[in-house]
Amino acid sequence: MAVKIGIKVTYFDGRGRAEVLRFALGGAGVDFENVLIKDRKQMVEVLDSGKLKYGQMPLLETQTGMCLVQGGAQLRWIAREFGLYGEGNEEAAKIDMIVEGA
Repeated sequence: MAVKIGIKVTYFDGRGRAEVLRFALGGAGVDFENVLIKDRKQMVEVLDSGKLKYGQMPLLETQTGMCLVQGGAQLRWIAREFGLYGEGNEEAAKIDMIVEGA
């Protein structure tokens, strides 16, 4: 059973860069809100919200309201937050290596 904790992934209506975030959250058993940008009006709303540092997507909003962009930072946050980052620095480095190679 997935845990509902108020995480949002915002991205265009398609797979692209957000898909790896969706897989990681799904693998951790996290029930998240998948916000799909389908038109220019929605994109302008997200841009005007001030949530997109550097004007980039995907956007990951945490349960505390923190807004993250940059795929690597988002994935590492998910991994640390939900126990997917191994035990210790050596395992974390190996996980980083696999993710970067994928």
